[in-house]
Amino acid sequence: MHFAGQVQYDARGFLEKNRDYLAPEIIQILRSSHVQLISTLFQSQLSKTGTLIENEDQRYNTTTIESNLDLTNTLMPLNASHNRLQATVSTYFRYSLTDLFSKMVHGSPKFVRCFKPNNDRIPGCFDGQTVLEQLKYSGILAGKLLLISSIFSVEE
Repeated sequence: MHFAGQVQYDARGFLEKNRDYLAPEIIQILRSSHVQLISTLFQSQLSKTGTLIENEDQRYNTTTIESNLDLTNTLMPLNASHNRLQATVSTYFRYSLTDLFSKMVHGSPKFVRCFKPNNDRIPGCFDGQTVLEQLKYSGILAGKLLLISSIFSVEE
């Protein structure tokens, strides 16, 4: 059960999408393009989270956090020597989660819950039953009822 109701996923093509990458040879060709826009786009390096880094000044390293996550060597160069270790979508996702976890440990995260006002994606239309179901699945409604019952508890 999904937190906001039952959800069906279509996993066809997931593996192929995960393996979707540009071969280092193609990146080298694009870097040497005579079209300045293309060559400039492919001069950047990728971090382990899959984000582009323009130059040496913009590189970052995340420190090792209490849970002993080792986030050193956060850059993965896009060159022929990278041929042995092809980064997949799941690799970038894993490093993104690790990076996010590190930021959450060192910060004070605030969480915002978003609810769909209706299932038909109609602007300005509020379906109370749809929102109520989402409140139930997310645990917010139960939490509020527990809070109210503790405030107005009746002693026997």
